Amino acid sequence: MLFFLSFLGKFGFTQNVGIGTLTPINKLTVIGDGSFRTTAMSLSSNRVFGGGLLVSNTNGNEQTLRIDGSNIQSTYSDPFIFHPSNIPRPFVLNPYRGNIGIGTNFSPEYKLHIWSKDEQLVKIDGKNSLVLFHDNVSNVQYGFFRGWTSSPFNPAEYYGLEIGTPPSYGGDPAKRLMFSTNYNLRLTIMEDGNVGINTTNPRSKLDVNGSLSLPIRTITTAGSTAITDDDYTIIVDMQNITNNNVKLILPSANNRKGRLYNISGINVPSNDFGATTGIINIFDNGHGILIKLFSNYLARYSPYETESESATLCTLQSDGSKWHVIALNYYRFRDTR
Repeated sequence: MLFFLSFLGKFGFTQNVGIGTLTPINKLTVIGDGSFRTTAMSLSSNRVFGGGLLVSNTNGNEQTLRIDGSNIQSTYSDPFIFHPSNIPRPFVLNPYRGNIGIGTNFSPEYKLHIWSKDEQLVKIDGKNSLVLFHDNVSNVQYGFFRGWTSSPFNPAEYYGLEIGTPPSYGGDPAKRLMFSTNYNLRLTIMEDGNVGINTTNPRSKLDVNGSLSLPIRTITTAGSTAITDDDYTIIVDMQNITNNNVKLILPSANNRKGRLYNISGINVPSNDFGATTGIINIFDNGHGILIKLFSNYLARYSPYETESESATLCTLQSDGSKWHVIALNYYRFRDTR
């Protein structure tokens, strides 16, 4: 067959040739299955091995496409020996806007549809790899995923995944980072950094439209108890604490600038004069006792008149090096027997 085709070409018989058809519409039209199992169809036997098909627009030194049993490759110049000097060329799939399926049947449902019976994997290799979301009508970038892997251009020298929006230029609209469930916005981050929960127009650095829950912890034993990074409100229940003496140890104020704690007590016993006898000692780690709650301050007005004043609730905040009492609540009891 190859000899016959060469014979036709040699003597100028350049009509269309058909295999499996009497009406070929191209120079070579094949109706039916075909296979390439031996030496590849190529310009020279030392460039492709293992069987394949080479399609070139000239003599093999320009744009080419190679298809073999496991690869589809498109490149420029020497197509199958990839030297560093090769010039990258684009490879376009379905330029007429059809869907592309990987692992699917012949009806992919989306522009890119990947199917697998096992774990699906999309891997992006590169330095600070970027996935960009771009509008093809307005020519505006609206969002991106970026894996920060190396410097330079690495914000604060962090490494990991960044999800964000690029800045606005010219007439670009304001861009917000949005998170939703059931197609309802739940969290919005504005261009200026304001964060809104259950609101799309936050007016503060944190704007919560709804209830707010913060951790609360109850301590019921005497002795020393460490306050942790997971605490916020600490309530000491002294009803069953026999020696009525509790020691709370704050974490180091270093690297906790702005951290807040609320500390109070309940069921604090009192003596015959109504003065409280339980004591809550709060220690600033590395700086000693910061404050005592329910420690009485007595003032005698007459032999039968006594006034007791106790701190019952305090709010503490770190400045990054020490803890400070920024709010204190007192209870005053007066006995006039």
